[in-house]
Formats: sequence, C-alpha cells, structure tokens
Amino acid sequence: MASRILLLQDTCELAQQELLKSQVKQQKYYNRKTKARSFQRGDKVLVLLPTDSNKLLLQWQGPFEVIERVRGDDYKVQLSGKTKTYHANMLKKYWEREENEQSVASCMQELSAVIVEADDEVDAETELYKVEQKETYRDVKVSKDLSETQRKEVMDLLEEYQDVFTDVPGLTTLGEHSITLTTNEPIHSKPYKIPHAMQDTVDEELETMLRMGIIEPSSSAYASPIVIVKKTDGTNRVCIDYRKLNKVTIFDAEPMPQPEQIFAMLEKDRYFSTFDVTKGYWQIPMNTNE
Repeated sequence: MASRILLLQDTCELAQQELLKSQVKQQKYYNRKTKARSFQRGDKVLVLLPTDSNKLLLQWQGPFEVIERVRGDDYKVQLSGKTKTYHANMLKKYWEREENEQSVASCMQELSAVIVEADDEVDAETELYKVEQKETYRDVKVSKDLSETQRKEVMDLLEEYQDVFTDVPGLTTLGEHSITLTTNEPIHSKPYKIPHAMQDTVDEELETMLRMGIIEPSSSAYASPIVIVKKTDGTNRVCIDYRKLNKVTIFDAEPMPQPEQIFAMLEKDRYFSTFDVTKGYWQIPMNTNE
C-alpha cells in the first residue's frame, strides 16, 4: 500500500514538473517579441492612436509628454491638453535629432524629425489592434429625436473621448479586485469535456486573451473548469465555473442601491444614455499580493 502511494506521489510530481516546463515554454513563445519599456516624468513619447481617416487603423502620433507612472506599465500622458492613461505597449520613446544632424538633410526634415525605437513588433501591435477593434465611437447610436445641433454636440463629445468608445477592453486604474478565502487548501476541479466541434473556438479565444494580456500562463494549484456559453447573437463565450471557489470566498457585502431610489433621482432628467461596458470583468486588475 505504501509503495502504491509513493508511486502515485512520484507520478503527480512528475506531471507537475512537465506542466511547468510546458507553461514556461508557452510563455516564452508568446513573449518572444515583447520588449521591456519604462518612461520617466517629462519624457517625450509617441502614442499608438487611430488615424483620422480610419479608426480601425492605428499609427504612431506625437510627440506627447509623460506626466507620471500610474501603476505597473500604465502611464499618464499629456495628450492635446488632456491627461490620458496608456499602457507601455501603446507608447514609444521619442528622440529629437541634434541640430547638426538636421542640417545634413534639410530637404528630408519632415521625414526624419523623429527616430522611433527600431523593433519588429510595430506591425504586430498595429495588426493586433486593427483586428481586435470592430466598433468605434461612430457606431454609437444617437437618438433621431435630437435636433441637428444636439446630435452634432453629441458626436463632437463622442469624438473627443473616442478612446473610450471601443469594443477593445481597457484596464481601470481606480482599483483592484481582491479574493479572500476561508481556507488555504487549493481549490481545483477536473476540466469539463469540450465538444470536438468547439475546440477551435476555445483555442482561438484563449489565444486572443493571451495576446491581449487578459490571461497568462500559470502553475497555480488552483484550477476551475471552462464552460462554453452561447450568447444571444449566436457567438460563443468562454466562461469559468467558479462555484467551488465561491463557496470558500468571503462575500464582499457591498450595499447595492435600490432601483426605486435611482429612478426617483432621475425624475426631472430629460436625456438618458445607456452604456454597455466591453467585457467589464476584464477591465478590473487582480490584486496579486494576496
């Protein structure tokens, strides 16, 4: 009996070692073109922004000034009189040429005004955002009951904050989500069987989430199974069954306002807007210190 238990333990340890090797290999593959970037207050940078002619096509624009580092790889940038937050992947260091270099080819001044850090990930990043972004501020539905002047004011406002109106999820800097458990024993479940016809869909979704930084390879002892949910538009959504984890999670008793109270506060308002946050849970960072 003891030998059987020992053999099973050795097998589990070997499986964990091989799994860790596979995860490290996968992580290196997806990070093969990444480049560490850091900026200081006052640095000049170029920002990857949509073009005026095609909001699905991005290009480097600037230079703009870095105000401060918010958290992790997020930076506040002074953009045309406004302060906006961008991830380091959306920024490039801006270098000005020396005066003696500019005088050598004055006829090429406009083309050689900046030197961008040379690497091969520019096309990859541009293609990523070009592929992922399918909706822009131009797709926002504005009521036809508004006058032409009102509609123009709304469209001007949407264009001013166009970086918000996209189907590509961002990342909030206002807070983090923490999970506090009642036990230190890892919670894990066997994976559910995925239909063969759905395997490509799952692989594609996981690939996209890895490229966007939503998920990352992990060797954690915690594991919850994947569930495929059919959406109302006919597409599929990859979800996680966290029921076992929820049973040992300390409930965050945040009081929710009553609908009646909210409606009472809106009784004198005439104009209303509805907002659907793109993949809202993806936009809240996890607290990894707990």
